[in-house]
Amino acid sequence: MRTPKSVLSSRNVADSPVALRLAVYPDEVYRLPQAGECVRVISGRAWLSAQGEDIILGPREQITLTVSDEAALVSALHRAPVVLEVLN
Repeated sequence: MRTPKSVLSSRNVADSPVALRLAVYPDEVYRLPQAGECVRVISGRAWLSAQGEDIILGPREQITLTVSDEAALVSALHRAPVVLEVLN
């Protein structure tokens, strides 16, 4: 498992429009298409699996997904929902 510090984007997300905001509850898995989107956690902790790598993100952390034919999987950690935004 890799830590998010090595994959965080340095892009200024304040200027980025939010394409999607979603809540993922414990025991749910959400599929995100990997088309170069930036995913930012608003609250909670997220487990994200993309291209064979597992990544844990906490509040205010973000990652830019690389373009891929495979979807990324997102689920909530610690029995609490995670709220995240997908940015264009």
